[in-house]
Amino acid sequence: MNESLYKNPFSEETIKLRRNLLAVSTVNIFIWVTYEIPNSFSLFGLTFSSFQNPHLGWFIFTISLYFLLHYLSISFPEIAIWLKPILESKYRQKERMKHPAFGVTDFLDLPGPYDGENIDSVIEDAKYEARQKTIKRLSLFYSFIYLKIVLDVLLPIVYSIFGITVLLVLIIK
Repeated sequence: MNESLYKNPFSEETIKLRRNLLAVSTVNIFIWVTYEIPNSFSLFGLTFSSFQNPHLGWFIFTISLYFLLHYLSISFPEIAIWLKPILESKYRQKERMKHPAFGVTDFLDLPGPYDGENIDSVIEDAKYEARQKTIKRLSLFYSFIYLKIVLDVLLPIVYSIFGITVLLVLIIK
């Protein structure tokens, strides 16, 4: 069981960027639900009025697209670093299995024989056994990592693509 999978893969910058992406996407979907781009919008002391409606829509679209592309450019390398040890281990084992000298049982995490003379090895083996039993008992909880991947990675991307698409449809109409 590789522990890196259960750590948060994202830096603070990526987490803040994901939050902002979700906020902008929510604004896009709200605009789509109401079928109306706001009549006025204030940003840094500048007020955009209703005669600039199409430009405001394109401005919001551009900001949304920027957040999506920025999130993708930062999160994908972090996800690759996060998954690298797991995939390397999987592919290494797959390559070894191709060799006729190895069998399936060669890759099981079996503890070594006990050395009665060395108390440290007995303690290490006991820790190892306890860890393996704990992992086996918590396997249901560990399976929720897939939900974490969906919520942290896929949902923001799909949500923002949907928000950008519906805003674009509204602008083009």
